[in-house]
Amino acid sequence: MTEFTFPYQVTYGDTDAAGVVYYARYLEIMERARWAWLEQHGVAVAELHRTGRLFVVAEAHLHYRRPAPLGARLTVGVAVERVGRASITLRQPVRGADDTLFVEATLRLGCVDPAGKVSPLPPEVARALAR
Repeated sequence: MTEFTFPYQVTYGDTDAAGVVYYARYLEIMERARWAWLEQHGVAVAELHRTGRLFVVAEAHLHYRRPAPLGARLTVGVAVERVGRASITLRQPVRGADDTLFVEATLRLGCVDPAGKVSPLPPEVARALAR
């Protein structure tokens, strides 16, 4: 599957006292990109949640390359690295308009039921990732 890109502009609420994206905000921005990526591939995330299938971040590895300033226009990528029985490993780079790399991230998402027990990927997710 090719990399999906999600546009995002840094707002005042994303920044810290230095006027750059607060490090933890990148995870929230990446979450928005993953949601849009799944929806674009025909996976209704809210419906999955209603039916008792949840995705949780099991691992997150972020390499901060340089700070993104207030007002920066970012592109957040989403690309599949690995699909397991109950997990997905994704690569999520965050770049600026001039292709400046701000953050490189690799995240492993696990699929769980409402009790937090590991659950196989829903068939619609597996189909979407197989395309």
